[in-house]
Amino acid sequence: MKQGFKRIAWFLCMVLLLAGNAGMCTAANPSAQIVVDANTNLGTFNRAEQNINLTGRSNSYKNTLVEDVDFLAEHGLGTGKVRVWLNLNDVRNSNGTFHYETYTDYFNAASRNASELLLCIQYPYVIGLDPDDPGQKTTFTYNGQVRTKNWRLADVQESVKQVVTDLKKQYPKLKYIECLNEPDMKAGEGGEGGSYEMSAENYYKVYQCFNEAINAVNSDTSIAGITKDPILLGGPVTCKLNTSYIPAFLEQYQKDGSVRKRLDFISYHQYHNIDEELSPPSAIRNKPARLNLDITRIRTYLKENNLNVDTPVFVTETGIFPGGLRSGLDEGNSDIYDSLIQAAAAANLSYYYAHTAPNQVVPFTWLPRHNSELIKSQLVSDHAAAGETDNTYVHPTGKFTPFGNTTVMLGKLKSTLLQSTETPRTQNGIGLYSIATKDDSGVSILAWNYQWTGSAQYDTTITVNHLPEFYKGRDVTANIYLIDDTHSNFRNTPESPNLELLRQSKMTPDGDSVSIDVTLQRNALVLVELVPSQNIDSIGNNRYPLISRNKPVTASKSAAGFEASKITDGNFTNRWGPNANAAEFPHWVQIDLGKVQEVNSADVYWYNPAGSERSYSYYIEVSKDGKSYRRVVDRTNNKETGTLHDIIGTRARYVRLTVTGCSTGGYAWLHEINLYGAPVLLSQGKNVTASKSGAGFSPSKLTNGNFSDRWGPNTSGFHHWVCVDLGSKQYINYFDIFWYNDPTNLRYYTYTVDISDDNEHFTRVAERGDNAVMDMTRDIINREARYIKVTVTGALGQPYVWIREIQAWGVSG
Repeated sequence: MKQGFKRIAWFLCMVLLLAGNAGMCTAANPSAQIVVDANTNLGTFNRAEQNINLTGRSNSYKNTLVEDVDFLAEHGLGTGKVRVWLNLNDVRNSNGTFHYETYTDYFNAASRNASELLLCIQYPYVIGLDPDDPGQKTTFTYNGQVRTKNWRLADVQESVKQVVTDLKKQYPKLKYIECLNEPDMKAGEGGEGGSYEMSAENYYKVYQCFNEAINAVNSDTSIAGITKDPILLGGPVTCKLNTSYIPAFLEQYQKDGSVRKRLDFISYHQYHNIDEELSPPSAIRNKPARLNLDITRIRTYLKENNLNVDTPVFVTETGIFPGGLRSGLDEGNSDIYDSLIQAAAAANLSYYYAHTAPNQVVPFTWLPRHNSELIKSQLVSDHAAAGETDNTYVHPTGKFTPFGNTTVMLGKLKSTLLQSTETPRTQNGIGLYSIATKDDSGVSILAWNYQWTGSAQYDTTITVNHLPEFYKGRDVTANIYLIDDTHSNFRNTPESPNLELLRQSKMTPDGDSVSIDVTLQRNALVLVELVPSQNIDSIGNNRYPLISRNKPVTASKSAAGFEASKITDGNFTNRWGPNANAAEFPHWVQIDLGKVQEVNSADVYWYNPAGSERSYSYYIEVSKDGKSYRRVVDRTNNKETGTLHDIIGTRARYVRLTVTGCSTGGYAWLHEINLYGAPVLLSQGKNVTASKSGAGFSPSKLTNGNFSDRWGPNTSGFHHWVCVDLGSKQYINYFDIFWYNDPTNLRYYTYTVDISDDNEHFTRVAERGDNAVMDMTRDIINREARYIKVTVTGALGQPYVWIREIQAWGVSG
């Protein structure tokens, strides 16, 4: 590596992590290497983060479910297969009819952004029932209560048939059925039966009932599209990869002589392995490399029973913490540590599912919100996180836990899996891991240091070799994200806990290679996105509203004629400086935005005269009250000259920049600081035209802010359009369309978006022929335009076009 490039790598290491000892490259840590070959192709990356569970309709977070699923979808989460639950006992009336009103909101929310639904049908009473004497009255304990019920297996079969028929008609995305949940759970461990463990033989008799019910549903021609897209059935839904229960179930299936039998997928959960070779039964936590054996075992079981070894495998719950388990680290405060362990372990699971039969294994993330255990939740969802002292659960929306931020990182990975090699290699899965990916937009690498209860940390160099051709002749911008004790962690920053973009760093490749140095604490994760620099807007990722112009400024010191107010006056020929005659450091300058608001980024315009170029070292802090400050940018080892762009990414009122030095030994001189906030709504009340409008459904309803009315041509057919006039050319960040959707007639629309300056010559910026989002779609524009036209090209479910509202967000003026 060239000496100059080594300096760049060292510099990146020093600026990566901003607080405490996180990310500081120290000689005390062992060195490690991650080498990525971007010229390889290991197949399509298995997108585990897209498949999620939504626990029961009655949990304490049910009132935030719609906001939760929409927030997840904004980050690419929960847009694949979504697993939902139904208890037959909840919907069957005493006279044998069915009601679903208690599930309507739950299923509507689950359907909003999912591509397919998987329904786990539970029926706890059947666990205590002897299938050989289906008419007997059964008394048993369920969830601590003594229950008596007189049900027959035939009732179960008929109930499953009717429920799946009704739900498939109402929710076309319903695709998969699981037969019961964790029937292998032993007495006292919870599970389907509470105090019962159901034998594999008895479970299979219940599975046969489900089998016949699903066959009947798939033969019902009154269900639209069922012939081409049948319901699929799977089991045995064990609480682990049960090395006795799953083979016993498959043996029962193999012995079944019915020509109508079906096993469309194998289903189980993965929290831990219980193996005669391993003790204690926590192998996945302290020996995650055991996951390499999972698919081999399943394929062996299938082969031994003369079944298709390529049968799909659904791991419908994934994690390392079964109910109540903790790591034992720092008793009394273990949640802080365990939340990071869970975060790193989630990446571990994705690693093994990505590299082991990715075309066969379908993993599901467990869980957006857990009703009692925060460490299992993607979203902040317990009273302690909100500072409450009573037992009332508080469920803020839009806030990720470290585990949730890991799934966001996974969502930022690209489509093609690359070869990446870690040195030293992990031992039993403890240590350094990486997933490297690429597509036509760039290369992304996720690296983490899974330690379970260990404490090792590594000074790590990530090197990417054989960069794709589109990087040739370009500088590379590295977007660097971090999850550790103090970053992207609600325990440290409860008001801004979501994934933190530490900074964007520009570098020049050494031939076709780049390297970045990072320090990974125990159970910390880092995501590096490598983007050709010309793909970045001139002032950063996006252009956002300027919020600092003419705002009050204070400084530690200002020389006469170089007042602090000059850094927000928009005049780039004057400047602020603490002293006109001597080099003095450190000195600070602070902007008061007047109120707490979102601060997206900062452009810092340094004094840098031609022939006397210089770089300044500095850091940026933010505060909501002017008393407590948090460092968000650290360039104390900066070597770049000219205007610099820094990501802030948090809410604040005060933004303070402290200058710590100058490369020439000169003075602290600063022309301007531009702070950028969140996009504003541009389209409210603006004029809208349409290709056609029905009576009472005028296009003006699309920008009136009333989501209860709508526009539509009121005639069947497609390729109808609406066009909003913003009044003048505006910079548009993104465009939201709120589609009309009747819960009894669900549909999603395909469409295109075009922009224009003159309403005659249009440029296409979005084409959504494969859209599968029902209620609200968002398209990134990041372009200037006056007119935005939406053309609806089709819809699944109904032949009509209806839109409630359209919203363009960006920079006004």
